[in-house]
Amino acid sequence: MIVVADSGSTKTDWRFVDENGKVVHEQRTMGFNPYFHIAEFISKKLDESFEEVESLVDQVTQVYFYGAGCSSFDLCDVIHRGLKQVFNGAVIKVEHDLLGACRALFGNEPGFACIIGTGSNSCAWDGNEIIYNKPSHGYILGDEGSGAHLGMQLLRMYFRGDMPESVRESFEETFSPDEAEIITNVYKRKNPNVYLASFAKFFSDHKEDVTLGGVVYKALYDFVQHRIVNYKDYKDYNVGFVGSIAFHFEDSLNRILSHHGKKVDRIVTNPVDELVRYHLEQVAQS
Repeated sequence: MIVVADSGSTKTDWRFVDENGKVVHEQRTMGFNPYFHIAEFISKKLDESFEEVESLVDQVTQVYFYGAGCSSFDLCDVIHRGLKQVFNGAVIKVEHDLLGACRALFGNEPGFACIIGTGSNSCAWDGNEIIYNKPSHGYILGDEGSGAHLGMQLLRMYFRGDMPESVRESFEETFSPDEAEIITNVYKRKNPNVYLASFAKFFSDHKEDVTLGGVVYKALYDFVQHRIVNYKDYKDYNVGFVGSIAFHFEDSLNRILSHHGKKVDRIVTNPVDELVRYHLEQVAQS
């Protein structure tokens, strides 16, 4: 039994795959990020989440975990130690979610992989390894176009009174915002990036609004400028995206990319299923 997991800061998608290559269990849990979570927290939450499939957990021999924030040995080790307490009989590999995006989008073919989820990132992939990547630096210093970035823009508009009245009314009906609570969640609670990203769906629910559309367009424009076109040789690669924001705003991305002679070649909204396929192919070829 192998397990493949794709984890952003908001959610983790899990697939349990038997020796015949059949997915026998799929589940979604909270996201695990080593910047915000310690190993003991991870193991505790997974024990709770997998309580009803404990018999499957005991059969797992390999775990492939792709996660946001898993960008160094020390950070990967946090996740590894948490997973090992749950899948104690398994060989565990923890990799960056950017590598997962490359494998999900392109397999063993070259391409330019982009993530636009709770956070954002990008890299050039030669079909075997990541060859160019400029770190995103997180939701304060980077993450252009991400859910956290869009959520931050939305809250700024609300607090500054920059929303059209109809949008403001809809925002208040949707979120019942309390200024003190929002400030506390952003500055004092854990996982502020996830909290900010929880507001991003408002944009896809109000695509027809010109003001909100302009905010999204500017955010995605900044992503393309900083995360794609400032890489050398980016024009030599097909460009693919993972993440719901890319899916909902594919038209805007294509408009922006067209100015640079590119287009969106592929969008994968749920990378874990492509990663299952990738690992099964690797087993078949070995």
